[in-house]
Amino acid sequence: MLHGARDRVYGDAYNRHPAFYAFSRTLEAYKETQNKNSVLILTTDSDYYRYLKDAAGPAPAR
Repeated sequence: MLHGARDRVYGDAYNRHPAFYAFSRTLEAYKETQNKNSVLILTTDSDYYRYLKDAAGPAPAR
């Protein structure tokens, strides 16, 4: 029963915002494959890097 509800939520999310759903699943995959000793190397053109940079807000003025 729980899996059916979860699947419906994922299906609704995908139907409403496919790009965000894909990004969210990518973040989940990163989380599941990393541990405290992992090192993640990102290029500046990766979606994940851009998301982290944008989430930090604008850079302070110098």
